[in-house]
Amino acid sequence: LAAEQALPQSEELQNNEINYDVGETEALLSGEMKSGIYPYNVDERVEVPNLYQAEDIPDEQVSSSALSYMKMADAYLQKQNFKSASKQFMKVLKKFPFHIPALLGYASSLERVANSRQLVDVVMAYTNVTRSALALGNQNLADASLRRATTVSRNIQESTVEVLREIARLSFTYELAAEAHFELGMEFLTNNSSDSQNEQEAITAFLISNEYARRNTDNGVHGKSLLQLGKLALDRENNPKKALFLLDQASSQDLGDLVVEYLVYSARAKYSLGDSDGATVLLERAIAPESPRSDTTALAYHLLAVIMRDLGVNSVEVERNMEMALNLGLYVTPEAIEALGEHNIAVIKSIHRAEWKRYQQSAKHGQQRQGGGIMSGVSSVSSTTNSVFAPQGAGGDGPSLEEDALTMLEQGAASYDGSSIPIGGEVEGDSVRSINVNHQSRAKVNSR
Repeated sequence: LAAEQALPQSEELQNNEINYDVGETEALLSGEMKSGIYPYNVDERVEVPNLYQAEDIPDEQVSSSALSYMKMADAYLQKQNFKSASKQFMKVLKKFPFHIPALLGYASSLERVANSRQLVDVVMAYTNVTRSALALGNQNLADASLRRATTVSRNIQESTVEVLREIARLSFTYELAAEAHFELGMEFLTNNSSDSQNEQEAITAFLISNEYARRNTDNGVHGKSLLQLGKLALDRENNPKKALFLLDQASSQDLGDLVVEYLVYSARAKYSLGDSDGATVLLERAIAPESPRSDTTALAYHLLAVIMRDLGVNSVEVERNMEMALNLGLYVTPEAIEALGEHNIAVIKSIHRAEWKRYQQSAKHGQQRQGGGIMSGVSSVSSTTNSVFAPQGAGGDGPSLEEDALTMLEQGAASYDGSSIPIGGEVEGDSVRSINVNHQSRAKVNSR
């Protein structure tokens, strides 16, 4: 975690009143983004892509030899030999690239053993399921598969910009499109945060996400996207007024565990504007027992300690909050050393954690170059003893949500008849990102 390096007080503050330009803020939320208009400089009006429309796919009559490969794949799955099963499914896909049972079987079996690079193929298999399912009018399967593709993509180590662009292109509802563009924006921020061009790409993606949310529900907003825009307004532009407005709009939606992030950044904005009391109220909410714990909780304790120090509160309280911040994972800051001293145990542990993380990052980089660690082919998704094409029996403590979503997709491959499938709106888990099954099928898709 990185703490705030500076928390400047705004000279524009008068009587703690915060004035917003209503016309400018409405421009943001309505999607009318033009050069120089609130809150970011965008060269052109943000163009919102159209939703994906179903495309025709070839009418495939699966041959008897392909069906025999499917049976062989099922036999391998019963023995939990997922690698061999995926190869049998691929044999079917080479001749019948839009066969939904083979696509689902290939994606779900490869997902269980895939390394990071193979996860790209997993994601593309799921996106091809979406294409095929939409062509046949099965929106439930298309929705579940695209959400699965998104979830899997989060496990890919290298950049997933192109993968997420494909998922966004295939989004056929406003809800799916909003989530896809949010994921795309986060990818730009997370892996390319130092590049101004990528930062602008992230801003554009968040604006598009919010516009889809507005179209999905009258006067709706995409809370997570507005939260990120608010953070950028504060961190990049040092504009707490803009940040507060955006964060306030974000809070109109259920932010889940991100509520702590909202509280902390809103507190930072208020503190920058001289409203220490308002900031303190928000920070106390962020660290309250009923609030979820997250990485941002440490920042809440840190900022609370800084405010208390500035207000002349008892040093014991300042030290207690600063120690809590460090013990929750915050890396040591000048304010922490000033409050606690260099020999404080919390300061020493924080320094050691920072050194250990640098070592781990260096080691991980070496492993990826050599194909070790995550790249060794060990899957992060647990396996199941049940066949893709066999009914699921009871046992154990029950599957996890991630396992349940994958198993339901597998069952869909077994029982798919072109009109019904045992998955649908109840499949909420999204766990895999995808690109293409193989170069041959990718060429066919792109040629249409």
